[in-house]
Amino acid sequence: MSDFSRLYKENYDKVYNFCLKKYGRDEFSPETTPEDFCAEITQEAFYIAYLNQQQIRDETKFLTWVTRIAIHQAQKKARHDRLWYNELPDEDIAMYPKVASRHPVFRLDGESPVSLWLKTLKPGDRQLFVYRYLYLMPMKEISEETRKPLGTVKRRLAYLKAQCKKVLAAASAADA
Repeated sequence: MSDFSRLYKENYDKVYNFCLKKYGRDEFSPETTPEDFCAEITQEAFYIAYLNQQQIRDETKFLTWVTRIAIHQAQKKARHDRLWYNELPDEDIAMYPKVASRHPVFRLDGESPVSLWLKTLKPGDRQLFVYRYLYLMPMKEISEETRKPLGTVKRRLAYLKAQCKKVLAAASAADA
């Protein structure tokens, strides 16, 4: 048995269970179950690890390495599987909870403070906010996708994050 097959057999369940624990409650697309999503991510992570097995220097760090690959693959897949929120008309925001209903900040029921705040944003600002904080896109990718300079993206996101914090603080103060 080769070294990689041994590492695969020893670590596959650990990576799969980690993915299930981390992403098992998320909702990525209507036709994908969390178990299917995690199995696919785990397979992709081990495939990438297999293609790059020459980089393995210390077998004791293999699990950490392949787990990081799985995390990156899950984030990448989640961005591509979800609906692009900025393409939804404002009246269809009620559909949005089907995509992100379990994300702690984005519980949008149409009447929540965050939902109401997002409706007030300009489409470009809403797009930036959702790309960054829902799809977890790196700022450089957001810059490329929106064709805006990286500095502008960073500045707008800092402003939007501060505004969202104010909305959440006001909502929690009202609940108290």
